Amino acid sequence: MKAPPERWPHAQAWVGQGVAAIDTPSLVIDLDAMERNLARMAAFARERGLRLRPHAKLHKSAELSRLQMAQGAVGVCVQKTEEALRLAAAGVGDIFISNEVIAPAKLARLASAVRERTTRFAIAVDCAEGIDRLAAALHGAGVTEAAAIDVFVEIDVGQGRCGVAPGEAALALVRRIHQHP
Repeated sequence: MKAPPERWPHAQAWVGQGVAAIDTPSLVIDLDAMERNLARMAAFARERGLRLRPHAKLHKSAELSRLQMAQGAVGVCVQKTEEALRLAAAGVGDIFISNEVIAPAKLARLASAVRERTTRFAIAVDCAEGIDRLAAALHGAGVTEAAAIDVFVEIDVGQGRCGVAPGEAALALVRRIHQHP
């Protein structure tokens, strides 16, 4: 296994240390395997004409997110608003919050980040309340441009965990999204 890249100088001190020297929580990476996997996933998506958007909830690392995007990912997914905001603050430029967020305080923090326009954000919704609260947060933050954030209607694909039923119920949410500026 090779030494960490020079862009991670703090990691150089750990080379050759045993696993007992690593304090937890720590992210430990086999760089050869990671680079191989990044290239493999990028090639898989490229060969099939797919837009790759890996989930960052496992590594929660801006550096790894940027590496994934450098290999061809269009952005990353996260589950939580705070994960999105931390990655955005660290320079990740395209983030999809793939979980529905309805808490006004979380939506207000997201709306403030959207207003900054340094990161492209997207979010999933599955109910009218989520759409209306998102619109109120964006309005409260002074975000008026329709293209400021992408909003995706999550469809329940049969697991019953989240999402709206396909068909008319989903279409009603799309219409509600379009009612807001």
